[in-house]
Amino acid sequence: MKRYLPFLVPFVVIVFVGVGVKFWVSGEDLVPQPVVETNFADLDPQEPYVRIEGMAHYPVVINQTVPGNLFVADKKYYLFPLFPKHETADRAIRVMVRTERPPEDLVSYEFMTLEGRISAPDHRKLPFNTEIAIGKRSDYFFTDQMVLLEPWKIESDGEVWELHPETE
Repeated sequence: MKRYLPFLVPFVVIVFVGVGVKFWVSGEDLVPQPVVETNFADLDPQEPYVRIEGMAHYPVVINQTVPGNLFVADKKYYLFPLFPKHETADRAIRVMVRTERPPEDLVSYEFMTLEGRISAPDHRKLPFNTEIAIGKRSDYFFTDQMVLLEPWKIESDGEVWELHPETE
């Protein structure tokens, strides 16, 4: 055992430091907090785990492909705005959803309930040119208080989609 100690101790220390730095830099909690039922007016990144009902607007879906590497395959994400239920005239985007679930074909609006994590927009998840691309295709625009919602569960028309941990 003594001959493995010089290798094992630095290895364990480096792993714990690396995991700690990863969570510190990304701002993610080590232990998820309970999910809070909320509405659009009360969204606050200080309470990041939310459950919210709304209506997805699919006329402005942005497809985003994140390149993989040696260990992870490419991932395809769909970004679309979420508005309060029955709100079809509003164009100021308060909540942008980023999910691996593709939007319904030939559907412009969809009622859904989402559970996930909200955060301030991050250029790695919501590129700078997203608002420009949305603006060119429609008259939607981002508000100053916009948040990014990354759901792990979407309920729509009795159908439930969940992001399983092995696909994260």
